[in-house]
Amino acid sequence: MTPTLSTVRSWNPQALTEIAAGLTAVDDAFTAEMDRLPRRMDDAHHDWSGVSYDAAYDRVRAECESAAKVSVEIRELARAVSGAADRMYWARDLALSKVDAAVREGCVVADDWDVAAAAGSDCSAEIVEAHRWAVGSAVDALVREDEDLARLVEDALTQVRTRGDQVGDGADTSRPVEEGAGRLGREDGVALAAAAASGDTAALDRIAGQLPGQALTPSELADLAAGKEVSTVPQSVRDYYGELYRSAGRDGVLALGDHLKAQETIGNAAAGRQLNAVANGIMLVSNENIGSGRNPDGSLRSPGSYNALPQDLRDLISTRPSGPDANADWYPGNTGTIEDQLIFFRDTERLGSLLTESEPGFVPGTELSRELTRQAASLGTPGDVPGATAHPGATMSLDRVEPMMRDYLEVSGRNHEAMTQLLTGEGSPELPLDEDYAPTDTIVPLLTHDWSGDVGDPELFGWIGENAVPGPEVSTTEAEQAGRAATGLISLITAGGADGDTGTFETLMNLPANDDNALGEVNPGLTRQIADAVTPYLGDIAIGPELQTLGFDRHAALGTNEDIGAIRLATLMNTDDIASAAFNGAIIDQTNDYAGRFGELHGESSNIRHQLGAASGRLLGIMDQGLRAEAYDGGLDDTAAEEKRVERTKLAVDVATKMVVGVGGPYATPVDVASSLWQSTVEPEYKPLPDEAFATDSNALGAQRAYSMLAGLATKDPDFFATTPDGAEPIPGYWLDGDKLRPLPEILAANAKIRDASDIASVAEAWMHGRGLEFERYASPLTTARDDFSGYTTDDSHYRSRILGEGK
Repeated sequence: MTPTLSTVRSWNPQALTEIAAGLTAVDDAFTAEMDRLPRRMDDAHHDWSGVSYDAAYDRVRAECESAAKVSVEIRELARAVSGAADRMYWARDLALSKVDAAVREGCVVADDWDVAAAAGSDCSAEIVEAHRWAVGSAVDALVREDEDLARLVEDALTQVRTRGDQVGDGADTSRPVEEGAGRLGREDGVALAAAAASGDTAALDRIAGQLPGQALTPSELADLAAGKEVSTVPQSVRDYYGELYRSAGRDGVLALGDHLKAQETIGNAAAGRQLNAVANGIMLVSNENIGSGRNPDGSLRSPGSYNALPQDLRDLISTRPSGPDANADWYPGNTGTIEDQLIFFRDTERLGSLLTESEPGFVPGTELSRELTRQAASLGTPGDVPGATAHPGATMSLDRVEPMMRDYLEVSGRNHEAMTQLLTGEGSPELPLDEDYAPTDTIVPLLTHDWSGDVGDPELFGWIGENAVPGPEVSTTEAEQAGRAATGLISLITAGGADGDTGTFETLMNLPANDDNALGEVNPGLTRQIADAVTPYLGDIAIGPELQTLGFDRHAALGTNEDIGAIRLATLMNTDDIASAAFNGAIIDQTNDYAGRFGELHGESSNIRHQLGAASGRLLGIMDQGLRAEAYDGGLDDTAAEEKRVERTKLAVDVATKMVVGVGGPYATPVDVASSLWQSTVEPEYKPLPDEAFATDSNALGAQRAYSMLAGLATKDPDFFATTPDGAEPIPGYWLDGDKLRPLPEILAANAKIRDASDIASVAEAWMHGRGLEFERYASPLTTARDDFSGYTTDDSHYRSRILGEGK
């Protein structure tokens, strides 16, 4: 976490120097006292001899040797603290000097380090940006120093405590200090279990106060989030927490979490940090990608594991008595009565609350994440009765259970590999899923649960779209993972039934526990997440050229009848207004890109021109059929269904236009743009439209394609608009900004003489024909591919027989 500017100003690195000096002074006194012990034994030898003296003398010598090793560790700690003082002084000084430099040039620096021009100053945008970069770089360096030094000091403290506990107990000091750290964790765990049973808050405070830190640098946390390995956690830290949790057991761990949370609530800042440490430690010891160094073969040494958590804690997480993914008949416990169920839900609530105290960058292990997600799905599907609103027995209502589900999903959602495996049903060789696992048993209950609208839907799928295309912030491994996840997600939600069973698609279109409403009506937030997750793969779905995504399998995603799979996907996206605008707007934006690419290829040797037109046609056909299918599913007749298609296509055209001009910034998703345009949550009334209205969407689509193609053609020649080609009129002046084509919305808004979008298309096509561009080579395959989809939803009966109930 980045400290604020005011916090950094309050830091006093000189205090660390004083602490280091104090440690050295204490060690000097300690060493002097230990040096006197052998001399006192020598003095006592005048009056004491024999076997007992020899044994005592040997013991004193052994303890002095132990003390010498403690002294070494104390001096290492003093050096670490002293070095931290120097390094923190210079890192802090650099950050504050950059702030001062910015202020001198007329900028103001906020407490969160953001740099802006001061009121009334003539500070230019370039100067502000330069200072923003300088301040940001210095703060990043300061944070790195702070976290690196915290790790060094925490590790040194652990070494001191480990060696210190060996003095006076006759311990074998030749053992590695890591083994001692595990012993300390075991001792603290036993004490923690006893404190939980007796209510000894003093013991809980003592143990909390000596928890070692697990500081990870921002780059290491970023590596964990990306699924990479981190090998730098000290073995002593791993040993301590692993033994602490095993020995404390479920009751001890939860009691410590409860106690620290209560202390934090009353204003104990130290308790908040300690609570983070307890929760972070669970993430650390469970994560298979976190280790302490490397083995000779390059593999992680001592990697984390779900099995590192105590058995009774794993029983709490992994025992699923309800839902399609059930694996037990009753709750864990010893009584076999309703008491077991009450304790299960009580402790589930406590554990979820503790886990969410882990810092966001700490990722739980893959197996732990899978189990948390599966348990969340189980919690949301009580008993075997569809639509049940409470778990039988103690009648635990879903309203009470939902916060537990959210806590589990908030934490498990950080591990993208776990969600990918649950979506695809494919584990890894190291962590296979059980043979009877089915994605429908876990993911569908999460989709169909009626999530409280006051809180919003849990974040499950948005990361897929964010990681779809490799780039500076997304590795190829992450992009391949996202492609696999998107494949599994689309395959799951578009699946048809078999042998008379209802398929997932039909279930999501008519949720039986929610008055047969569709997914988007019940859980619009999840539907929008899916829209953001799948839109980057529209090119894959359309069999388009020059794909940028990785890992996506079109056939696996869409099934044997790929057209039906694609229409089902579009239909589901149309069950929510914003998801519909986003999905269809992304389709139009993609076809505009294809048109622009067609223009760019003019005069070049290329084999993808036909593919560009055909892919555009497939996408428009999918859009048309998905809009009609959703309208028929809602019970509309032919006329009303067509009117709804037209209205939603108009909105999609608007979304695509805004995506071109960058509404919401360069990284805005289609859902971001659609949300910004959506002015009403009330579905428009479908009144009879005049005949010319039905051509509006076609004109707008044609204008956008023609404009995009003309823009692509113009990129090849900086003087493109200087000479008017034969058969065309000079380009209107308000179309241009200098020698560059202005954005389409600006052209439409600049001159009221334009009757409609078809005028844009006419002018653009005349220029393209005049330049020798054969527009028909794009339009012909587009029309053919679009028409190939036209027969799927010609009426309501076709929708229900071909799309809703048929397998694929």
